[in-house]
Amino acid sequence: MYRLVEHADVDFTVNVKDTRALAPQVEFIEPPLKQLVINLYRAGGKDSFTSIAAIRNFDYNGSRQELVGEHYKFIDLPTAESALQFFLKGRSDALISYQSNVKHLQKYNALMFADNVTITPIRRVNAYFGIAKGSEHFELLKQVFTDYAEQNDLKYFVQVMAEAE
Repeated sequence: MYRLVEHADVDFTVNVKDTRALAPQVEFIEPPLKQLVINLYRAGGKDSFTSIAAIRNFDYNGSRQELVGEHYKFIDLPTAESALQFFLKGRSDALISYQSNVKHLQKYNALMFADNVTITPIRRVNAYFGIAKGSEHFELLKQVFTDYAEQNDLKYFVQVMAEAE
């Protein structure tokens, strides 16, 4: 996705502002699109855990560094689905993920957690529309998003704050 944005093969993306690879390539639009919840999913029955499945190169808005600082070992996988599957198969003690990713994967892939999995919200972070600076539609998109937000007095483009789905 980052290469598509960099080469303006897509006009915009949705991401958090802290994504270093995107920051020079996009202009983020206020207000945020929605708020995301980052959860830590732990396999039950264990008093402690050491390994955490995660998406490779995802920072989780600083959560990764905090957990590494507490001596947890990250097992990096290429996608949200592979990280979830790794955790569900018992190959890691925990999983860090955006709540919406897990709910989506559970819904469309019939994946279920065991009853003893604990879910701990560890951070809430805003996701934004990021318009590719190289897009030929940059100014138009910026104006449309900004006008819509102002005309509707939006605090978020998606007004549901807690991912209730």
